[in-house]
Amino acid sequence: MARAFLGIDVQEQGLTFAALGKGKPASRLLGLRFESLPGTIELSSRQPNVRDTRRFIEGLRRGATLLAGREERVALSLPDRVGRLFMIEVDAPFKSRQEGVDVLTWRLKSSLPLPPAQMHIDYQVLDRREDSRQRCLVAAIGLPILDQYQDLVNEAGRHAVNIDFH
Repeated sequence: MARAFLGIDVQEQGLTFAALGKGKPASRLLGLRFESLPGTIELSSRQPNVRDTRRFIEGLRRGATLLAGREERVALSLPDRVGRLFMIEVDAPFKSRQEGVDVLTWRLKSSLPLPPAQMHIDYQVLDRREDSRQRCLVAAIGLPILDQYQDLVNEAGRHAVNIDFH
């Protein structure tokens, strides 16, 4: 049976997998699984988290294969400690998505765990006011951390279509 969606929750103790099937009127839970990986993951916002890449890949393959079969797409949920969330108010709307990233990166440069060039920044505008001010929720994660997780998911034969924080 093909799975419509596989979510993987990364924790210091291991990986939790949840398989969801599409259905009408709503999706349904098809299965849950936990792969214990003690000592494999050390959460940090400054350096790659996975200490034993071989065990991580084996656990990811095992859990994903048992719940998702051949489905390659996964959503990866990382603990809050590996990234940072900020609420920022800016004076004017952004002309483009890239301008927003640039402005917010500059505003946050002293609060980031790594130099701005080593960070991946994404944001969402939460509120726009009549005086042109806007409030943004900003997510920041170090590129070495993000790249490691993406590489390991790919190496395990899966493709992370969404990566977020808890």
